[in-house]
Amino acid sequence: ATYTMGVIAGTTGMGELRGFTYTYGATTFRMTAGGYVYTFTLTPTPQAPTAYGSITAGAGTFATW
Repeated sequence: ATYTMGVIAGTTGMGELRGFTYTYGATTFRMTAGGYVYTFTLTPTPQAPTAYGSITAGAGTFATW
Protein backbone atom coordinates (compact mmCIF):
# COMPACT_ATOMS: atom_id res chain seq x y z
CA ALA A 1 0.00 0.00 0.00
CA THR A 2 1.18 3.53 -0.71
CA TYR A 3 1.36 5.94 2.20
CA THR A 4 0.45 9.55 1.46
CA MET A 5 1.52 12.59 3.43
CA GLY A 6 -2.09 12.77 4.60
CA VAL A 7 -1.71 9.38 6.26
CA ILE A 8 1.71 10.21 7.72
CA ALA A 9 0.86 13.72 8.93
CA GLY A 10 -2.89 13.37 9.28
CA THR A 11 -4.99 14.04 12.34
CA THR A 12 -4.07 10.73 13.95
CA GLY A 13 -0.34 11.23 13.52
CA MET A 14 -0.23 14.92 14.46
CA GLY A 15 -3.18 15.21 16.81
CA GLU A 16 -1.01 16.13 19.81
CA LEU A 17 0.87 18.99 18.15
CA ARG A 18 -0.44 22.56 18.41
CA GLY A 19 0.40 26.05 17.15
CA PHE A 20 0.71 25.50 13.42
CA THR A 21 -1.34 24.73 10.34
CA TYR A 22 -0.48 22.35 7.54
CA THR A 23 -1.48 21.21 4.08
CA TYR A 24 -0.28 18.14 2.24
CA GLY A 25 -0.17 16.36 -1.09
CA ALA A 26 0.82 12.82 -2.05
CA THR A 27 4.52 13.44 -1.33
CA THR A 28 4.63 16.94 0.17
CA PHE A 29 3.89 18.49 3.53
CA ARG A 30 3.71 22.27 4.06
CA MET A 31 3.69 23.58 7.62
CA THR A 32 3.07 27.21 8.63
CA ALA A 33 4.17 28.31 12.10
CA GLY A 34 4.84 31.80 13.40
CA GLY A 35 4.53 33.31 9.92
CA TYR A 36 7.15 30.96 8.46
CA VAL A 37 6.33 28.31 5.86
CA TYR A 38 8.27 25.05 5.74
CA THR A 39 7.84 22.67 2.80
CA PHE A 40 8.98 19.05 2.98
CA THR A 41 9.05 16.64 0.05
CA LEU A 42 9.47 12.89 0.46
CA THR A 43 11.21 11.01 -2.29
CA PRO A 44 10.90 8.26 -3.21
CA THR A 45 7.17 8.04 -2.58
CA PRO A 46 6.57 6.60 0.91
CA GLN A 47 5.59 2.93 0.95
CA ALA A 48 4.14 0.70 3.64
CA PRO A 49 6.85 -0.85 5.81
CA THR A 50 7.83 -4.45 5.13
CA ALA A 51 9.47 -5.05 8.51
CA TYR A 52 9.10 -3.63 11.99
CA GLY A 53 11.84 -1.49 13.49
CA SER A 54 12.52 -0.12 16.93
CA ILE A 55 13.91 3.03 18.51
CA THR A 56 15.79 2.90 21.79
CA ALA A 57 17.50 5.51 23.92
CA GLY A 58 20.33 5.27 26.43
CA ALA A 59 20.13 6.06 30.12
CA GLY A 60 19.23 9.62 31.11
CA THR A 61 16.39 12.10 30.87
CA PHE A 62 14.72 12.54 27.50
CA ALA A 63 11.86 14.73 26.32
CA THR A 64 8.62 12.94 25.52
CA TRP A 65 6.99 14.10 22.30
